[in-house]
Amino acid sequence: MEAERLVSWCSHNNLVLNTQKTAEVVVDFRKHTHPIPPLNLSGTPITMVDSCCFLGTTINQDLKWEPTITQDLKWEPTITQDLKWEPTIRKKAQQRMYVLKFGLAPHIIKELISAANNAGPFVLMFDESFNQSTKNKQLDVRIRFWDAGAVQSRYLGSQFVGHSKAKDLLHHFKDCVRLLDTKNLLSISMDGPNVNLKFLNDFQQEHAELHGGRQLIHVGSCGLHTPHNSFKTGFSTWNIEKLLRAMHFLFHNVPARREDFTKLTGSSLFPLPFCGHRWVENLPVAERAIEVWPKLKEYVKAVHRKELPNPGTSSFDTIQAANEDPDFSQTSVFHGDLQNL
Repeated sequence: MEAERLVSWCSHNNLVLNTQKTAEVVVDFRKHTHPIPPLNLSGTPITMVDSCCFLGTTINQDLKWEPTITQDLKWEPTITQDLKWEPTIRKKAQQRMYVLKFGLAPHIIKELISAANNAGPFVLMFDESFNQSTKNKQLDVRIRFWDAGAVQSRYLGSQFVGHSKAKDLLHHFKDCVRLLDTKNLLSISMDGPNVNLKFLNDFQQEHAELHGGRQLIHVGSCGLHTPHNSFKTGFSTWNIEKLLRAMHFLFHNVPARREDFTKLTGSSLFPLPFCGHRWVENLPVAERAIEVWPKLKEYVKAVHRKELPNPGTSSFDTIQAANEDPDFSQTSVFHGDLQNL
């Protein structure tokens, strides 16, 4: 464990960690989070906090700048309407960026590379976009690997690109992933321009020469869209997409219906929006739909009894038809279970 390595390193270098002045901030942007046990240093539990101050920079769980900027504004007593404080804030921001870029960033990158190399097989993804600030094309690379019982998706790095021929992309891509053990690389995901396909062919040849003829898995230009579209095709027969959209739109931006639903069922949970081009990532949508479905059935029955006004929309008609389908509950549960895989 990293904490144990830190304690061991301090002990070997005649240092002692002050647990009373140590706090733990958990930064986790995963969609599905799990409770994390408290950190222990030399048998002493460390307090979990939402934010802490490090060399004048407030670091919180969202990694946002607002707490630091707000604190700077409170410290600066010369704030006037003519914005005389702006140079001071800019200077403070530059000081904070120095800490983040040359203090925290190298450590975070080192930990990411170590975790990826120790995890075994991994997948790389890249995309190009135009950077408005530098007026250059920017190549962004992400990595996905299995760790701590789940797929970890992390930003790996960026490269600024002038010309974007296949050989240029190959050069910048290799520079960005140079610290990774590429013999564990499974595939590369990207969009489908011809220059990217030429880049992939060139990379495949070099990869095979370096690693004894190994070839990357090729499931199309993008390893995300292929499983998403496969999942969509498999469930199109059951009209799951139409129903999940209807459940959301029935109450979306309609305060009167939301109030009627809450008064009738005592629940303030409503269906979530469905994303039609990210099927495998709609697990929270499916779980919420299963959770609120019994309440929706109450709502439909109340409309039939004329206790509530009939919405008279195609969304309500879709939900009403699903309510009359005896197999819908099993279908929705199977849909959610399959996404969990």
